[in-house]
Amino acid sequence: MRSIRKGTEPRSLVEHRASAHSSYDNFADKDTLRALLLAEQGGLCCYCLSRITADKMKIEHWHSQRHNEIEQLDYSNLLAACVGNEGRPWKEQHCDTRKGDRTLSRNPADPSHRVDDLVRFPGDGRIISDDVDFDKELN
Repeated sequence: MRSIRKGTEPRSLVEHRASAHSSYDNFADKDTLRALLLAEQGGLCCYCLSRITADKMKIEHWHSQRHNEIEQLDYSNLLAACVGNEGRPWKEQHCDTRKGDRTLSRNPADPSHRVDDLVRFPGDGRIISDDVDFDKELN
């Protein structure tokens, strides 16, 4: 996980959010949203940093849609994530797929969360943190 600098949200999302009865489920321009999220993240998963493409990714809601309905169309809450072994047993899943409806304590797109200062990559494929609680969330 690395810090993500959010860009300008797509106009289609702004317009959709302003319309009556808008929700993430009835937002029609997810292809543009995927492209923008991928571009601002350099084609990397927001959590594991693996390479992702528009056809093999998920639009992640850092605050889950289920528990935070008001943020489902908030661009600052949206990230690009890998598919995280979707369909596999829970213990084999990772990233958004394993996270599910839970909320992590740190959002890589929130500069105040300072994820670059908290996360280390020891070179063996692991992502770790000296912050014990955050390390548990990561792993």
